[in-house]
Amino acid sequence: MNITIRQTVVMISLLTFLSLLFEDHAKAQIITANKFNFVISGETGVVTGYERHYHNIEAGGTAQMQYGLSGKVAITLTSGYYNFLSKNYFAIYSNPSGLASYTADSGNFGIIPVKAGIKIFVSNHLYVSNEAGWGQETANTRIVNDAYNTYYYVPEYKQKKFIFPAGMGYALKYVDVGLHYETFSGTDKNSDTFISYGFLGLSVACKL
Repeated sequence: MNITIRQTVVMISLLTFLSLLFEDHAKAQIITANKFNFVISGETGVVTGYERHYHNIEAGGTAQMQYGLSGKVAITLTSGYYNFLSKNYFAIYSNPSGLASYTADSGNFGIIPVKAGIKIFVSNHLYVSNEAGWGQETANTRIVNDAYNTYYYVPEYKQKKFIFPAGMGYALKYVDVGLHYETFSGTDKNSDTFISYGFLGLSVACKL
């Protein structure tokens, strides 16, 4: 996953701190049975897997519809946009003359998720969640500078990926702080191989 223990501990510690900060706001019910709620959130995360070579940081936002099955359980439908921020990277390849190298700007890379899931409260405020769905990758063009100092553009295919997120969080009546890991997997049309990537994200949401 390429996530250090330190990064994980920092995110979990921040979630715990925020949870304790709001602990005194006690008994308001977060989910109401047979009622819809609309939630918007912003987030940032650490990229993992295949795309880690091209991107380090994810930033994005989502809108989520929740429907309470009971005071403790809700089903969810979520969509939004995840942006994998560009970075410069270095690569080595072989050609008839031997080994060569190039540098490139990875370009911003995005994915539009559509996913459904469930949120279960294990206490008054603490919950776990699980979702599944599909994501549509957006256009991405890498800017390559090869060994001959020649710049050229390498367009990437727009592809669909299966999404499987899981997470936990702490919710108040109008504010929700969550930690979640999302994976995106499928066959890459560029190489005809199966790839998987994801991110470990920290989100802050507001219930409208």
